[in-house]
Amino acid sequence: MENHATMLVSPDLKQSISASDTRMIIFSADSLRLITTSEALRHDLNYSQAALNSMKVTDLLRDLDSEKFLGIVYQIQTNRTNDFPLNTAMQRSDGSSFSVVLKLSLMQLQNSPVIVATIEAPQRQAMTRVSEREARLEQIVAKVPSLLFQMRQGSTGLIQFSFLSEGCENLLGIPPESLYANARQLFAQIIDEDRESWSIQLRESAEKLEVLNWEGRIQIDAWKDTKWISLRATPEDDGENGIQWTGLMTNISHSKSHEQSLRQSRAELADLYVHLNHEQEEEDIHIRQALHDDLGGNLSALKMMLTHFWETSPDVNEFLTQKPYIEKLVNRSLRLVQQISTEIRPGILDAGIVAALDWLATEQENQTGIHYELRSNDDEMALDPSLVTQLFRIAQAACANIREYAQASAAEIHLYDGCSELLMEIIDNGKGYPASAQANTPLNYRLREMRERVALLGGDFSVASRSGKGTLISLRIPLPEKTVID
Repeated sequence: MENHATMLVSPDLKQSISASDTRMIIFSADSLRLITTSEALRHDLNYSQAALNSMKVTDLLRDLDSEKFLGIVYQIQTNRTNDFPLNTAMQRSDGSSFSVVLKLSLMQLQNSPVIVATIEAPQRQAMTRVSEREARLEQIVAKVPSLLFQMRQGSTGLIQFSFLSEGCENLLGIPPESLYANARQLFAQIIDEDRESWSIQLRESAEKLEVLNWEGRIQIDAWKDTKWISLRATPEDDGENGIQWTGLMTNISHSKSHEQSLRQSRAELADLYVHLNHEQEEEDIHIRQALHDDLGGNLSALKMMLTHFWETSPDVNEFLTQKPYIEKLVNRSLRLVQQISTEIRPGILDAGIVAALDWLATEQENQTGIHYELRSNDDEMALDPSLVTQLFRIAQAACANIREYAQASAAEIHLYDGCSELLMEIIDNGKGYPASAQANTPLNYRLREMRERVALLGGDFSVASRSGKGTLISLRIPLPEKTVID
């Protein structure tokens, strides 16, 4: 015969709860008598519904008696709390028990208070959380526009993939099941020029357990396409199982295309700079010749004609009166022409780099009072005229910085022909260049000019400077075989 508590629940509701997969109990809030239990919970407890109908909820709880549990129920009733959590343990019919979390909620059935308890096992909760995390991870992996992977290299050196995300075929053109079966399909796609770097970096990553960071190209024949791939993975020593890498493969073809375009643009700009510089030097030669040969010649002829006129016409008093001024004007014009011609392109460059640097050192010493010394291992150094001009311009810029910034008392220019390369050094004993010099100053502009000239010659450029200890500018220029004269 049913007790009063069980009569509170309608047959339809009781049937619904009984058949539910959710582990659930409904019991009286006053007497704690069980009203109904779900089939899933009856299965866990190994009790029949008939046996449960004569029991209180505390008969199923290992750690709580009726007095303590009624206190909890009173608290729920007073605070109108839903899903009140209670950690405890439930006893099976055979006396064994298992940990659970009861979530208790208050309800009214036929004006009588009842408690609905849903039961969750901690282990089941943990499994649910793990499943949820796995589902979220799968969603994230599916949306990553790259290929997540795990691969392992055993003692034989053979590589196998243990995980490949959904982006595998889109990135590599190979279905994941094919790569699982034979990882060599991927490595066979690496183009010949990049295979050595792949082998070296894979070996070093395995030996040193350092991050594998490789960029290279793969050829996908089916698509007639070549892709740049970035592969970055972290290794882990798995003992007898070998080395396992976990990482990411990404298509970097777009960025590599931009990088190649940028390199090409820089090369074109460098070629343009060389061309414009050559054109400028040619124009300088032309202007110098025009000034020196044409204008200078004309002024010299004018001076000779005036001298002849004054000597043959001594009675022309007005011209005789102006003779000193006219001579002075003509002489000043001749000196100006010579000065401009020298500044545009010193004629001494035609005598070779050693003679040009010797002239530069003498000029700088005369203008600034700084003692200059030139040292060279070959006074007859024969170089290409364009190289002579570039070296002279570099030395000119260095001397200008010494004159304007160094506050030096002495400087040296060294020039050494090493057959395969040329070494030039400009040294001063001045105050040194400030480490934090502003970028937009003549000092830094000249340093950048020197660096660019050396780079265009395929050489190396360096500046060593210490406060109060002076500065050393050094450059090494490779010499083609044809420029070396025995």
